[in-house]
Amino acid sequence: MRSGRSWDVISQQNSDFESIFNQAADPAKAPEILTLQDEIKRWRFYDHFRSDADAPARLPQLGTRTPVLHHDGRDLAAALQTIIEIGDAFPGAALSIDIQADGRFNVNLKQEGRLIIRAANSTQVWVVSHASRLIAILEADAECNSIHLHKELGQTQVLGQSLLDQPAWHWPDKSR
Repeated sequence: MRSGRSWDVISQQNSDFESIFNQAADPAKAPEILTLQDEIKRWRFYDHFRSDADAPARLPQLGTRTPVLHHDGRDLAAALQTIIEIGDAFPGAALSIDIQADGRFNVNLKQEGRLIIRAANSTQVWVVSHASRLIAILEADAECNSIHLHKELGQTQVLGQSLLDQPAWHWPDKSR
């Protein structure tokens, strides 16, 4: 963790079940980590929905505006319609629903440009990914500060950095 213009080691090892945010969150030394941790807790991740004939996402539902998709996808149509009606959820994007020959629906969201790079022009953006194509596109930008991690014997390490090396980046002074 940064300490002025130098670094303090918080821990040499993190447990497999605990987030780095839990290890590094310190209201005095790193309030931004607490803020980021709170923001991430509000995110929702949907890794799958049932798609069988009786799946909630495929059954007709009462139409209502909904800003948050239900965990089982039952209000998928309502959520998509809300996005279409609001129209500014993804500025410059086109949302469409295609019906395939076999009767299945395909949801398409098309947005031109490198949105992550554009967002990074006005704020700090952290991207953690295993997607090699995404990483290559981001690293092609001159402003990208890429740090590659590698897990060895249960420990995550920064490639090209030994235990006693300082990180390759410098934090700006908070007084500015």
